[in-house]
Amino acid sequence: MKINDEEYIEVVVPEVSGASNASEAFSMILAEKGATDNYLPILIGLNEARAIIAEIHNSLPFRPLTHTLLPDLLFKIITDYAIEFVSIDSYDSGIYYASVVIKSPDNTFSKLDARPSDAVAIALHSVVPIYFNKRLWEEQSFSNGLGKKTWLNPLVDPYKDPDFLKTLTIGELRELLEVDIENELYEHAAIIQKIINEKEEEGKVS
Repeated sequence: MKINDEEYIEVVVPEVSGASNASEAFSMILAEKGATDNYLPILIGLNEARAIIAEIHNSLPFRPLTHTLLPDLLFKIITDYAIEFVSIDSYDSGIYYASVVIKSPDNTFSKLDARPSDAVAIALHSVVPIYFNKRLWEEQSFSNGLGKKTWLNPLVDPYKDPDFLKTLTIGELRELLEVDIENELYEHAAIIQKIINEKEEEGKVS
């Protein structure tokens, strides 16, 4: 599919992988629809993980959740408008950018900026496709599961491989630390800070 002259593929959410405790981020696993070769995990917060898991397992609570408000508003009140699809469009400085595309009665489309986790939750609730920029998918996805992590993509969980983190330079670790703090991933930031401290101590000794 083409969106704004760029190729997109359709993806699905086979699972959300759990963190070791409730204060850590979860990984939203994306996979190309109809394929099993490549996967892309994106870190999300606890509330977003709960929403997506509830949609995957069709187990929504009795009271509405945040991600259900927009679809319900369009379905029940602004009935001539509909969510057409969501898309994950770009990646910059450790952050993925997504859109929710709404179709109007005159067959024109409006695009709302969204976080990938919110866009995916809305798509699952609305039963509409999730599209991912093909060029970006080819750059970011991993073969055979989660694969090897790269520090350039801090929203992909690298913390299960501490030996890999220790191969990074202090400058690279500081960049990763900054993004973790911005995304309120404080336990991850503590891991990075500890490795930075160890590297700095090693430098003093040498």
